[in-house]
Amino acid sequence: MNLRPVRREDADALYRLLRTCADAAEQDEEVTPESVARQFDVPGLDIRQCMWVLPKDGQTLKAVVSVIPLCSEGFEVLHLGWHAHPSVRSLEFQERLVRFAEERAPTVRTRPDLPAVLHAGVRMQNAEKVQVLQKLGYQPVRWFLELSRPLREPFTRPIPPAGYSVGEGSSSAQEIYTVAHEAFQDHWSQPHITLEQFGYLLDTLGGEEHVVHTARTTANELVGVCLTRLRHAAQCASRAREAEIALLAVLRAHRRKGLATCLLHSALQWARAQGCGAAVISVDSENWTGADRLYRKLGFVERSRSVVYRKSLS
Repeated sequence: MNLRPVRREDADALYRLLRTCADAAEQDEEVTPESVARQFDVPGLDIRQCMWVLPKDGQTLKAVVSVIPLCSEGFEVLHLGWHAHPSVRSLEFQERLVRFAEERAPTVRTRPDLPAVLHAGVRMQNAEKVQVLQKLGYQPVRWFLELSRPLREPFTRPIPPAGYSVGEGSSSAQEIYTVAHEAFQDHWSQPHITLEQFGYLLDTLGGEEHVVHTARTTANELVGVCLTRLRHAAQCASRAREAEIALLAVLRAHRRKGLATCLLHSALQWARAQGCGAAVISVDSENWTGADRLYRKLGFVERSRSVVYRKSLS
């Protein structure tokens, strides 16, 4: 296949390809010109070294393939992704794209001293991608749920436990990084990222319309954080404005006190005040903290499911 490394000047054509693929699949993929352009500026990652495109002509792309390296505890994870234009998206064509990615995977590794695995995350309803991965020997290892909750009724914000305050507040990237890193470090193959990369991710998650709710002790120690951003109609499955709980984290020493519930209720109140019809949140189906049970208790129900497939690079 005549794929070549992506170039910054491909950003517009890449956006059109990704937007076309998302629309054709009727999925609420959040694809904007800005989100595509930001991929060229991720700290510590040169996307031109791990993404390839297949041009159709000077203005159009047929396909894109990427293999993004991330280090986890004891091994290197190579995240594989691909998109093919609906006009050429046969199973055979997609299989060739994945095989191309597998061939290029060794060239993007940053930790050759560690064992490496390929990961590919797909929505369960994307039967074509599931079929391709299964045919090529990938095994399902992890499931994520997207949960949603309508915001028709007003909320009564729970009172924070004694010794804590919960509300809108500003926090530095360093503070939020410390809480998020400690809260998620024991999750299954949670990748290691630097403070600089986390700050970039925080900017990406926040976008233009967002709010940060914090939980602090009386000594002003940050122990919990919830970041909520708005999705506009074009980015939502329901084609109505929604709010996304993009980050929710509470330090382990301060859990089981109701802080996550207070943070979530604060986020939902804010989203309703912005005119959102629903709120969405994603959760690991095997999250050992019981987050799934908490979300369902607060009225969230499953809307879609994604699965991570794994294959040893060897």
